[in-house]
Amino acid sequence: MRLFTICAAILMLAYLPFNAVLADDASEAPGSEPAGAIIDGEMVDEAEDDTSEDDSPGLKGARDDEDEDDDTSDIDTETTISQTESKTGLRSDGDLRPIYDYFNIDRRNGGKLIEDTAGFRARIRADFGITETIHVGARLAGSCFTDDCNLEFVLDSTPDRNNGLKGGQFTFDELYFHWFRPRGSIAFGRLQTRFVLRSGVYAKSLDRNNSNNVNVNWTDGMQLKYRAKNGWRSSLVVERNASDGTGSIRHGPLDFDDSKARNTYFTGFENIESWGPFVQRAFDISYLPNSLLEDGLLSTNREDYWGLVGRAAWRWPQRSDGTR
Repeated sequence: MRLFTICAAILMLAYLPFNAVLADDASEAPGSEPAGAIIDGEMVDEAEDDTSEDDSPGLKGARDDEDEDDDTSDIDTETTISQTESKTGLRSDGDLRPIYDYFNIDRRNGGKLIEDTAGFRARIRADFGITETIHVGARLAGSCFTDDCNLEFVLDSTPDRNNGLKGGQFTFDELYFHWFRPRGSIAFGRLQTRFVLRSGVYAKSLDRNNSNNVNVNWTDGMQLKYRAKNGWRSSLVVERNASDGTGSIRHGPLDFDDSKARNTYFTGFENIESWGPFVQRAFDISYLPNSLLEDGLLSTNREDYWGLVGRAAWRWPQRSDGTR
C-alpha cells in the first residue's frame, strides 16, 4: 500500500500538467496543425510564451534563448526527448568521440607502471517522423580501444560492465516511440536519460547520466516531460530493470533480482533560465523499491532506496552579449 501511494503521488505530479495540455489542445479545430517551436524536444506554442517582463519580477534575462544559458556541450546533455524535431520523414545524425589515456604511476615498491590506451566511441541515429508530433527512432552505438576491440553486436538488456558495454561491443542504445504535444512529451522504449550539472565543460551527475564520457548504456522504460511557462521543466522516468541488472549505471549493494525491484522511479525538476548569477537550479528524487541489500551483497534483507540530489550552476562574470 505504501508503494502504491508513493507511486501514485509521483505519477500525478508529472501527469496532471501534461493532462491539462491535452485538454486545452482538444479545443482546436479539427484538422488544424499544431503551431509553435520545438524547445528541448517539446512543441511550444509561441503565442502562449508571449508574456511581458512584468510577469516574472526578479528574473534577469529569463526570456533569453535557453541555449545561451547553457555552455555545456550538447553531446553531454542530449537525451532521446531533446533530439526530436517537428518534421516528418527521415533524419539521421551521429557522432564520434576519440579518447587517449596515459598512465605513469610510481609504485610504493619503487617500480613504475606505464600504460596508454587509445580508442573511440561511435554512434549513428535514424529518426523517422510519422507525423510532426509522432516519431520513432533507433541509434547504434559502440566503442573500440587498442586493448579491447573484439567486434560484436549484442542485444542484451543488461551490459557486461557496471558502466556499460565492453570495448568492441555495439548495440542499439536508443529504440523508441516518441509523442510530443504543446509543452509536453512522452517517450517509450530504450532511451537516453540525463539530469546533469551544466558546468560549461563536462556534465556531471550523481543520479542519472546515460552514456557519459565514452560509455554506452541506456534506460529501458518511459520518460514523461512537461515544460511550464515559468521556465521550470519536470520529468518522470520509470525504468524497467532485468533480474541481473539494469542498463543504467548502478553499483552494489543495489540489486534487482527481487520481483518488487524490477521497476524504479525518478522525478526531476530543472530551470536553466538566468536568475541573477544562477544559470541552473535543479533537484531530483530517485526511488528504487526493495533494491538495497541492507548488509552487503550477500545479504537477503532488502529495503527501499531513496536518493535526493540538488544542483545549481552559477556564472561570473555575467555576460550580456556573446561569450565573455
